[in-house]
Amino acid sequence: MKLGTAEIYANHPIIVIGSTDPVGNPLALGGSAAVASENHVTVATRGQAGLTRVSLWKQAGPLVGEVVFDGHLILADHLIAVFDVEGLSRFSATVGVGGRQRVALLVDDPGFASRIDVIFDRGQGRRALTAVSGFPLYDVSVPAGEGLEKSDELALILSGHDSPMSRLAAAIKLIGGSEAPRPPIKSFWIRLLIEWIRWLRPTFRIAESRSLGALIEEKLFRLPADALDSTATELALEVLQQRH
Repeated sequence: MKLGTAEIYANHPIIVIGSTDPVGNPLALGGSAAVASENHVTVATRGQAGLTRVSLWKQAGPLVGEVVFDGHLILADHLIAVFDVEGLSRFSATVGVGGRQRVALLVDDPGFASRIDVIFDRGQGRRALTAVSGFPLYDVSVPAGEGLEKSDELALILSGHDSPMSRLAAAIKLIGGSEAPRPPIKSFWIRLLIEWIRWLRPTFRIAESRSLGALIEEKLFRLPADALDSTATELALEVLQQRH
């Protein structure tokens, strides 16, 4: 389950993740990709070169990149905080309860992270995300012996904008091939998909997005169950061509 995402500006190439308690003096990295106290993890990032995306997950999370921390943090309350050492940028999200929490951190580039995935209570199971033939995606953690809710899987598929064709085709396949508990749920999934597409093109206006959403919704409800991969691929290509 996705808890939240933020893109953090850091004047110095360091981001701190952990308790809302004051961190005091951040731990010296000493050339390491990450170092931890009992309350916080200090992570080396790319700093001023660009924003660092930090995504927070519960049990189900992307297994992409390298693990730089896998242990326990003690949280003062029910919140997890993400901030730069100067306090210029700060983000917090609820994790339900405080106290001792099992946490794993994965980054794209150890020592120069631009993406950090923080997974609480990481599930011991592992499975591949829904994908279409020829456009694979990554594996994710899941609770052992349990499935993955469709809404959670869609959030994982749309958690980034790298490999747009793979992500878009997978999302279309997932939505088109799923029986939503209520029709409004499927329409909401399409809204999430449209908002993801809007980040691919900053000039994509709301009127255009609504028109594209109507096109996708019309075609999704007519997807043949025996040809999901090919139809999802064709529709993804059509959508990506229309956004330019």
